[in-house]
Amino acid sequence: MTVGVPSPDLTPPMPVPAECWTPDRLEIRAWLYRIRPSLGEQYEGAVDILFRFRCAGYARIVAHAVREMGNQLPGAVSSDIIREHMEVTDQLDEILKKWKKFSLPLDGKIAISMTAADSVTAQPPGFLISNELALLFAKLVSEHTKVEGRRRYNAEKLFVAVQAEKRELPQVRPEAINQWLTR
Repeated sequence: MTVGVPSPDLTPPMPVPAECWTPDRLEIRAWLYRIRPSLGEQYEGAVDILFRFRCAGYARIVAHAVREMGNQLPGAVSSDIIREHMEVTDQLDEILKKWKKFSLPLDGKIAISMTAADSVTAQPPGFLISNELALLFAKLVSEHTKVEGRRRYNAEKLFVAVQAEKRELPQVRPEAINQWLTR
């Protein structure tokens, strides 16, 4: 396949298509190059690797390309997305610092004294951790919850933008968004 650089008008290079390049795939490829050339390149490469140039690790390479395209698509078709990113490294560093402060094991095993079941709240038996450590975990869970909300919002914007471009598509259904989010 000829490798080319997208022209200034953002159209994809047009090598002679192989049998894997069906009309639908060519249409998707052209659309991706039009909205964001890097997406077109990723799609073209993924299809070529999947159908034409099977190499060691091809499934992982294609899966990575699909995930990357999925992450970039909302921003490529809609300017009204949330671009914040959850940075867990700093939070995990803080948890590790407190973990070490309380001399908790670093080998993945928990050897902490067990509490009795709480008859007032009907909670099952558990283990005790410091308030400091519990608050750090609560913050991490809270941030993760916000990420899930941003992903749903961005997926909705993606579907609305694509629907606006392809007028013949039915109204965006929650099931489609849920399926997109479980990819």
